[in-house]
Amino acid sequence: SIEQADASSAAEPWSQIATSAREYFDTDLALVVGPYPSTAEMESIRTFSVTWAIAHGEQVTTKQRDMGGHPDVLPARIAKTGLDLVRKHLG
Repeated sequence: SIEQADASSAAEPWSQIATSAREYFDTDLALVVGPYPSTAEMESIRTFSVTWAIAHGEQVTTKQRDMGGHPDVLPARIAKTGLDLVRKHLG
């Protein structure tokens, strides 16, 4: 079964990528963050999808978050947000 929370149809490619990455690398979990804009685009894009696929039950979860900040720190902030969402989900 596939579970998607806070997801739109735009998140579907991210779900497929997360599932494929988890299967390809034979891991229990794969985390995908997107869209990952270029530095020039970071000033206009504020909503990012965080998708993870978990092996047990073949569960895929997508959450969207609005984030702001200086483009120099935004990539690290997006990655940390993704890890935090997975941590909360697993906890």
